[in-house]
Amino acid sequence: MRLTILLLLIKVSALSQNLVTEIPISNSINSLAHYTFGDSILISFKENANGSKYKTYWVSSDGKITSTDIKPIKEAEFASFAIKKGSRIYFYFLDSGVPGVPSSVTVKTTSDESKLKINGKIIGSFLDKELHILTYDNKSSMLFLYLIDKNEIVKESSFAIPKDQIKVNPDKAAFIPDLSVLPISRLTSDIKIYNKGDSIVILFDRTATISYQNESKSIARTTICIIEKSHNKNEILSLEESKDGDFSSFLFEGKIYRIFSRSSSFGLKVSDLKGNSVSQLTIPRTDDLKEQSVYLKQKEKAILKDNLYKMIRADATPGLYVERDKQNRIILTWGSYFNDKGAIAPMRATPAGIVTAVVGTAMIQAMDGPGINRYFYLEGNSENNFKFCESEMGIMRSEIDSFEISQEQKGIKYSIKYYIQGPSGYFGIYKAKENDALQLISFPN
Repeated sequence: MRLTILLLLIKVSALSQNLVTEIPISNSINSLAHYTFGDSILISFKENANGSKYKTYWVSSDGKITSTDIKPIKEAEFASFAIKKGSRIYFYFLDSGVPGVPSSVTVKTTSDESKLKINGKIIGSFLDKELHILTYDNKSSMLFLYLIDKNEIVKESSFAIPKDQIKVNPDKAAFIPDLSVLPISRLTSDIKIYNKGDSIVILFDRTATISYQNESKSIARTTICIIEKSHNKNEILSLEESKDGDFSSFLFEGKIYRIFSRSSSFGLKVSDLKGNSVSQLTIPRTDDLKEQSVYLKQKEKAILKDNLYKMIRADATPGLYVERDKQNRIILTWGSYFNDKGAIAPMRATPAGIVTAVVGTAMIQAMDGPGINRYFYLEGNSENNFKFCESEMGIMRSEIDSFEISQEQKGIKYSIKYYIQGPSGYFGIYKAKENDALQLISFPN
C-alpha cells in the first residue's frame, strides 16, 4: 500500500491542491530526507530517536516504485544534495570546516567515497546540472566558485571582492530559489544568492560606518556581485544611503528592492542596479493600521492574525521576497522575524526533529526558525507605489497558508510542517498531533 501511496505523490502534480494520502508511522519522526531528480523522488525517514531502521522509497520518473536500502542513508547521515548520473546516484556532504581544517565536499555513492578539498568557507550552494558551491576566503578576500560533476571538480573560478565593502558571515547566507516559500527567518539573511542562468548574483547587506566632515555616519550598504559563469569574470556594484533603521534587500527582474524598519514607520525603496531611484513608499505607524491584518507564525503552531500597527513597533529583523503571481502582478511578501531562541543556521536539526545539512541546502528551507514571523503582502509594479493586496493572490505561500488556516479552523494541530520544492510545485509533509501518520499534500504551480 505504501508503494501505491508514493506513486500518487508524483501523479497528482498536475492537479489542484490535494491531500494525496497518509503514510502510517508507528512512532514520531526523528529524521527525514528527500532528494528530487526531475519528476522522481527519493524519500527516507526514521521513526524514532533511538531506532536505527530507516524506511526508504525510490519513485522513478517512469512511475516505477521500489523500496531500497542506500548506504549513505543506512549510515544515518543525510546529504546536502544528491544528483543522478545514469544509473548512479551521487550524494554530496558539505563541510564548511573549522579553524585549521579546510572546507570539503564528501561525495558518496552506494559503492565508493571520495573527498574534495575547497578553499574558504561555504556561503552557498545549489544544483544546476552540476553542483555549484560558493566559498569565501577572508584572508585573501577572494570569492570562489566550484562546479562539481559526479565526484570531480570540473571548474574552479576565483574573484576578488573589496574587503571594505562586505562582511561575510556564512551563518547569515541564503540561496534564493524562484517561486520559493522560504521562511521569513531565511529572508532576513545578510547574504542572498541568486542563480540567473549564465550568471550568479550575490547581494551583501551591511551596515557600515564612514567619516564625513569629521563626523561618523552610519550607512546602509548593499554590495552587488555579478558573476558571469562562462567568462570567468565578475562585476561589483554598490548602493549606499544614510541608515535609517534595519534594512533588507532583494533582487527581482533587474531591480533592487530595499525595505527599512523603524519604530515609527516602514519604508520601501526600489532602484536599478546603478542606484537610480525607481519608486518609494512609506507606511507610517498610524491608528488605522490596527485594522490592517498581518500573518503571525511561530514554528509549527497555528497561523494567527496580528495587525500592522503592532508589527511596525516590534523589535524584529526585516525580510523580503518579491515575485509575480498568476495574474502577473508583482507581489511583495514583507516580513519581520524575531529570534527568541538563538541562531537558526547552520543547523543539524530543526525544532521538529527534521535533519538538515549545512547552509545552502534545500533541507534548510523546511521550517521557520525558532522565533516569531510576521508578514503581509503588497501588490503593484516597480514604477508605481504598491498597495495592500485586496484580492486573492496566486502565489505559493498564500496557497499554503490558506490550506493550513482551513485545517486549523477544523481544530487540526500539526507537530510537523515541511515543504519540498519540486519541478511542478510544492509537496507538503504534515503530521497532525492527533494522527499517527504523515499527510502528503500537493501544491502545484
